[in-house]
Amino acid sequence: MAKTRFQAAAAEQVKALYADPATRPIAEAVVRLAKALEDDPYRGELLRAKANVKPLAEAECRKVKFDLAGRKSTAKPRYRFRLVYRIEPHEGSPEELMVLAVGVKPGVYRDATKEAAARLKELAKRRASLS
Repeated sequence: MAKTRFQAAAAEQVKALYADPATRPIAEAVVRLAKALEDDPYRGELLRAKANVKPLAEAECRKVKFDLAGRKSTAKPRYRFRLVYRIEPHEGSPEELMVLAVGVKPGVYRDATKEAAARLKELAKRRASLS
């Protein structure tokens, strides 16, 4: 079973959500969702290579759309929030789910792109040092 880790920026986003009573339910939903992903890491959709998320798609990142329980199913947009994560390693059995960003759709991909780039550089350095 894969374990979930939050990239530093994503952890800060969740802490900020917990700090505000108005957004605490969102943070709680994120934690529940991250825990559920450990049992089903392929639940999230692969990001498509559209212009604004191309780096994330190339890094094989995934997204899970979610909203608060009790929100009307007819509300627009249906799912306001995104959890962006990456399964590591990509080959074989998943060992880790790296949560890159959590937030509202327009800004979450920008934040996740920065975190994914930093994470990929870190992994490349680690692989190079092992070689």
